[in-house]
Amino acid sequence: MKRLGESNFEEARNCFNKMYFMMKSSKVLRHLELFLLANTSDMTYAEISLCNIAYTYVAQNDIQNAVIAYNRVLEEFPASAIAKSTLKLIEEARKTS
Repeated sequence: MKRLGESNFEEARNCFNKMYFMMKSSKVLRHLELFLLANTSDMTYAEISLCNIAYTYVAQNDIQNAVIAYNRVLEEFPASAIAKSTLKLIEEARKTS
């Protein structure tokens, strides 16, 4: 998240992508996520990584790519409340602008 605070969005996206692929490609890491990392959230680290990628586009006001990224979240995690609510906010903002 440090990269995000420095507004280095491209580098932040690269880090989030690495985390996503690492979590998706390893059954061991997915099990560790549940047990050792004490992830009690409804979201997995893979989902969080994809949402963070989408957020970097929002932070850059690149709404077109943000929508694409949030739709990618929904493709993999159809129940993602963050992706659904953010897409709804974007749609509402488009209607009022």
